[in-house]
Amino acid sequence: MSAGRRRFIRWLGLGPLAQVACKIEAILDLPPVPEVERPSFPEPPPRIPEQLADAEEFLHAGLEAFFAREGPYLQGELRQRSPEQPHTPEHLIGLLQAFGLEAAGPRGGWLQPVALRLVEHPADAAVVVRVRPEHPGNTDAAVVPIDLSEYGAFRQRRAGRIDGLLLAGVRQVGEPLPRELVAGRVVLLRAAKELDMTSDAALEQLDGLAALARQSGAAGCVVLTACADDALVRLRERWSRQFHLGETSEADELVLEGVLAASGSERLVAALASAPSWVLDADLGLRERTVVSHNVIGRIAGRELPGEAAVVVCAWDTPGGGEGRPETLRLLASLATLAQLVEWQRRGAQPRRSIVVVFAVDAGLGAGQLEHARWSTGAGVQPTSLVAFDRLVADVVAPQLLLSGHFDAKVGELAERCVREDGRGLQFGKELTLPSLSPYLRTAIPVMTIGAAVDAAPAASATAWAGLHAEVRLLRNLLLALAEQVGPRVE
Repeated sequence: MSAGRRRFIRWLGLGPLAQVACKIEAILDLPPVPEVERPSFPEPPPRIPEQLADAEEFLHAGLEAFFAREGPYLQGELRQRSPEQPHTPEHLIGLLQAFGLEAAGPRGGWLQPVALRLVEHPADAAVVVRVRPEHPGNTDAAVVPIDLSEYGAFRQRRAGRIDGLLLAGVRQVGEPLPRELVAGRVVLLRAAKELDMTSDAALEQLDGLAALARQSGAAGCVVLTACADDALVRLRERWSRQFHLGETSEADELVLEGVLAASGSERLVAALASAPSWVLDADLGLRERTVVSHNVIGRIAGRELPGEAAVVVCAWDTPGGGEGRPETLRLLASLATLAQLVEWQRRGAQPRRSIVVVFAVDAGLGAGQLEHARWSTGAGVQPTSLVAFDRLVADVVAPQLLLSGHFDAKVGELAERCVREDGRGLQFGKELTLPSLSPYLRTAIPVMTIGAAVDAAPAASATAWAGLHAEVRLLRNLLLALAEQVGPRVE
């Protein structure tokens, strides 16, 4: 066994396996196969050559060692991975170098810069959100301004003080927002049911309501809920530090967004009945600064068409205030897939096209994916397909997988073969389950996510990492098939 291969095995913590791998020594140390005799892999997608009977067991052991090594680290010191911290990109570069990938970013480096804006709330800054009658002289003397700060969570996408912004009347979520009634005002929307402010679904719904308000011409949006005051604690924490795209225009953003708990909602509704016209003043004490984050881009070079590539994308950072578990599982599985692809290449043959990995900064915006999609259209490696992990469960093998996104029949057939070889079923969806991948849809290539279907019943598992083992094996074979058989579309 070569010295380089022994170093790789020792790095994975598989020193003992090096002693029992003697039956494949002769195969591993054979000279390179002449160019004219390169093997062509039949359908289903290419796999480890059959003569290496213990290959899957060897790769399985490698994954176990990798998960044991990286799992605690990414769930410990690097559990919270902020876009502004350089430690995670540095760690990823070290892993890709150890795997044997090539740098594939701009100017031949590992890193691609991504410009972000950070809007944050200093610990010593006071928050003021107040509503008052627009014409106090025309109202009852008992009508006084109301401070809503302690009853709600508020955010601005840009720092700055707000003075005298008109309130629109209260409307139910789902009702039309006539532009003539809401343009230039703060829209008040009453939620139809209590929202769980600790769930990602509620946060996505809030973003959707804000987008609707902006499309209607509103300047701000406040959602009235029936939740308790303490239910907004996590939302306040999450909104205290927000990343935004560096290039976003102020015209595309609401001046103020907020959520009121039941106590604040009741006070505001009662106040609106006591005066004909109300305005809002706010000063969240925010500060704004520019942050340059980075994507990490590496490549397994193709044997015939290295300038074309199947691309695997994974966000490396975690959302502020969240546990980061889904993001960490995707990161572990994506890294493990690369480790298996490289080892497959060492034992088999290079894929026809390259396989490129993009560990992108997401910041909740798809920021890194957007920057990479722009760059890849005019420079670097030409993508021929793009895949990302979505719903992953570490210890459960999902019997039904969902392939979602934008892909043609040929890609669907390739994926179905890979899944069927694993003894599992495949469902197809037209909507991307990871909206951050949408920038890639501007190019005429298949863009898809693959993971457990929402209604998939858990299957029995033998190990703590059984689910990730299954998905890594699947994505490895799918990427190899895409790199062999799916090329650029001819318009």
